[in-house]
Amino acid sequence: QEFSVLYADGRREEMERLARTASTSVAMISAVSLAALLLLGRPLIHWAFGPTYLASWGILLILAVGSFWDTASGSAGFALQMSGHHNRLLGLTAGAAALNLALSLTLAPRWGGYGVAVATTATLIALNLAMVGSARRLVGVRTFAYLSPARWREILRSVRERGAAHGRHLAPAVWPDLGV
Repeated sequence: QEFSVLYADGRREEMERLARTASTSVAMISAVSLAALLLLGRPLIHWAFGPTYLASWGILLILAVGSFWDTASGSAGFALQMSGHHNRLLGLTAGAAALNLALSLTLAPRWGGYGVAVATTATLIALNLAMVGSARRLVGVRTFAYLSPARWREILRSVRERGAAHGRHLAPAVWPDLGV
């Protein structure tokens, strides 16, 4: 809803800053999760579920890459929806569903679960590229995470300061409405 208010008020710079700060914050968490999955995923899967599920680790990694890209792309879909471009969002989503089905049907016979994971990740990346591009062209905002390490440090510092000001750990500073 905040996007629709900012869009209606013509406050696109503020809308972009909100979208990019949020996507950067979540992308940082996703990057740490992806790294943990890469480094500790096999032993954790073995410990939690037994050796039977170790084969799923590679599939999980492929899907985690798509999930990271999704978080880094930010709220482009919401920006489109909240600014009256819901038909574009619907078209992109329907196209992505068709692409995912076609890729899955093509890759699954050859590579099984890995093929479906690659199809899903490729589709998620393509969909997010299209949504980010559409949000930029139609709404006038970029939603992709900041790429500058200085911006990442600035956001981390802000999260730490907010957490310290509230006398809480990291999670409430990032998601204050959850009451964690």
